[in-house]
Amino acid sequence: MTDVILVRSCTRDGRGGSPTAVVVEHARPGSEDALDDVTRRALAGRAPASHTAFIKVPDIGTEPIGVRFFTRLGELSGCGHGTIAVHAYLASAGRAPVERSRLLIGGRTVEVTGTRVGDEIEAWVDHRGVTTAPASMRLAADIRSALTMTDDPAGRAPACGVDAVIADPGAPRLLLAVVDRATLASLRPDPAALATACRRHGLLGCFVHVTERRPSGYVGAARMFAPAIGIDEDVANANSTAGLAVALAAATRSVCRLVLDQGDALGAPSTVRAEAVPPSDGATGTVRTGGRAHVGSR
Repeated sequence: MTDVILVRSCTRDGRGGSPTAVVVEHARPGSEDALDDVTRRALAGRAPASHTAFIKVPDIGTEPIGVRFFTRLGELSGCGHGTIAVHAYLASAGRAPVERSRLLIGGRTVEVTGTRVGDEIEAWVDHRGVTTAPASMRLAADIRSALTMTDDPAGRAPACGVDAVIADPGAPRLLLAVVDRATLASLRPDPAALATACRRHGLLGCFVHVTERRPSGYVGAARMFAPAIGIDEDVANANSTAGLAVALAAATRSVCRLVLDQGDALGAPSTVRAEAVPPSDGATGTVRTGGRAHVGSR
C-alpha cells in the first residue's frame, strides 16, 4: 500500500510552485520494500508532477530518513525542490520536527532546516561538494544550438558576468546566461536535439538564467530544460540555483544571496533562494537553497 501526497514546492506568494509527488511506502509484512523500481518509475510517470519522492514508513522516525527520487525515465541522484517537498511533508505530518530533518539521498546525508510560515513550510537545504567550472565554447555553442538561441544582436554581455558554467551539485548541468528576461521568455528549445546534446556532453540539462546584482544581492529569473531525463522543462530547480550561487560567489569572492523566479513560462510561478559563501583561508565554501512549500491532500 502507498500514500501519495502532492506538494507544491518553492511557491511564490503562496501561489504556483513545482508539483512534487511524495509517495509513502507501507512495506508488506516480511518484505523490505513495498514497491520495486519498475513500479516506482511507472508511478512517477503517472503522477501529476515532474519528480516523485519515495520514502518508507519503517524508516520514518529514524535518522537519516531514506529518500529516493524518480522521473518517468528512472532514478535521480537527488532533487533540490523535491528535498524541500519531502521535509514539508514530514513536518506537516508530524513525522519530523519542522525545525530540522536529516535525509539520506543518493548515499549522502542532507541536512534540512525549516520554519512554519502560515499554512506553508519554509525549508532550507544544505548542499555539499557543489563544484563549478567554465564550459568550453564548443559545448556552450552545441547547447545553444539545441536551445535555438542566437547571439544577441546588440552584443550585450550578461549582467551577472557568469556566462557559461558547468555546475555539479550531484549531476552536471550547464548554467547559461542570457541578457534579459525577454530573451529568457522567448526560448523554444527542441527537446530531442537538446536531449541528444546533453547526453553527448554528459549533462543532466541546461539552466538558462538572467541575473543582476543589487545592493541586497542577486535577483533574476531562470528556466531549466532537462529532456535527457524526461523533463522538457522543470517548474523549479533548486540544485541548479545552488550551482549558480556557488559560481557567483566564486566570481566575486564574496557571499552571494540569490533570489530566482522560475516556472512563469509554465504558468506555475515559483521562487528559489540561495546563499553561498566562497572558500577562504583553507575553509570549504558552503551553499544552501530555500523555498516555501504547500502540502496538499492525500
